[in-house]
Amino acid sequence: MSARTPIILLVIAAILLAYVLLFERGRPGRKEIDSRSGLLLEAVVRERITLVRIASGDERVALLRQGEGFDETWTFEEPKRAPADPEIIEDYLRNWEFAIPVSTLQSPSAEDRQSFGVDTPKDEVTFEMDRAKVRVSLG
Repeated sequence: MSARTPIILLVIAAILLAYVLLFERGRPGRKEIDSRSGLLLEAVVRERITLVRIASGDERVALLRQGEGFDETWTFEEPKRAPADPEIIEDYLRNWEFAIPVSTLQSPSAEDRQSFGVDTPKDEVTFEMDRAKVRVSLG
């Protein structure tokens, strides 16, 4: 074994570590997603949500979560900065967390989206979990 082999292996390990830290850190793991199988938002983990953006027409609301557990606080960031009621936010997130799809269209065509009235979404909710984002468009 030459002296280059350990150096090459060390460089490969460093590249893999950098990839995990830059791109995969903060996203829900496979185990978390598998435990939520069958739910509408499988990739959303309530405890990891840091920001919720709600858009309806020209109206925008952004809710920022800071802290964890008993120290957790929610703050409106848009349209103006103000404290938010944590119980209302918790109920809102719980409703999304346990939402179950009633029916699903697999690979809908443009005609399908138009016939169901979802070709141009009217509302949008985005859940941010560190670097991961899950966007829900509502027709």
